[in-house]
Amino acid sequence: MPSVKAPKVLAEHLIKELEKSGVLDRGRVIKREDEHVLIPVVSTAGLILPEGCCVLDVENPPARRRPRSVVDALRDKVDAELLKKIPRSFDIIGDVAVINELDAEQRVLEAIGRAIMEVHKNVRLVLAKSSPVSGEERVGGYSVVIGVGRAETTHRESGCVYKLDITRVFFSPRLSGERLRVAAQVRNDEQVVDMFAGVGPFSILIAKKNSSCRVFAVEKNEVAYRYLCENIRLNKVVDRVTPLLGDVRNHVNTLRGLADRVIMNLPHESHNFLSDALQILKREGIIHFYTIAQRENQSDAERRVSSILSALGVDYVFTFSRVVKEVSPSKVMMVFDIRVVKG
Repeated sequence: MPSVKAPKVLAEHLIKELEKSGVLDRGRVIKREDEHVLIPVVSTAGLILPEGCCVLDVENPPARRRPRSVVDALRDKVDAELLKKIPRSFDIIGDVAVINELDAEQRVLEAIGRAIMEVHKNVRLVLAKSSPVSGEERVGGYSVVIGVGRAETTHRESGCVYKLDITRVFFSPRLSGERLRVAAQVRNDEQVVDMFAGVGPFSILIAKKNSSCRVFAVEKNEVAYRYLCENIRLNKVVDRVTPLLGDVRNHVNTLRGLADRVIMNLPHESHNFLSDALQILKREGIIHFYTIAQRENQSDAERRVSSILSALGVDYVFTFSRVVKEVSPSKVMMVFDIRVVKG
């Protein structure tokens, strides 16, 4: 394949013109040699070049194609058996990537860590989850796979910024769509209680989307609470989001009968807090209830919530439900939107 030799001063303009005319060969690299540039072309038919340029019968080396995925990046670097073991499950939070496969071998983790950094140039640190998220503070265990620096990062999502350290607080970028869905339902002048606010992704997004609402964000984990307060300032919603430190049960009296809407994003434990949510809710309101369900028997989760609400003596109707994300091969996280009317 031929190339066009052009002086450096003409090269940038000529490359644009060749691209417009469809003859620039993107499959080969553009080479710079002293005061000239060799520009690969697919054809010279009808080509009119500026003075000082000429066609050479020189084939520039092929361009290195950027891998489109982690598996793509590893395809020619690891054997086929190892490639089959590569976990597809990882999250990118700011400039930190987290591999969620708990049982992966170290050599697999290192391979995928290098590949993630090759595909996602902004990633500076790759962590591997070493133990699952657990407890009311929802913190998992993590180990460094590759990269440098602290795990603290700044994550951008839906026009908001969240500062956090994933090794010390809970945060899931996979809930971004769910956060938008809930925020879109909040009406003017609503009062919302986020019972397990974390670093504030539900609370802050709601406040950003609706300047007339008021959100009370409760968080028990002291580290998460500090990030929550900082994120409220970073997103300039200090006048709309009130952070409250401690177990939500200790704030029930303060919040009693206040909320038009309650968010219960503590999937493994939320059923234990339904009576508290009902005390916080006004006579009529909405609960966004998150829970864990068996993949093959999701109706059991709804029956369990129904049983608790019936025992608490309120009228209720499930207005919406869906699977939010996979938790394990056998379990999923679900959300139920529940309209409640208290007697």
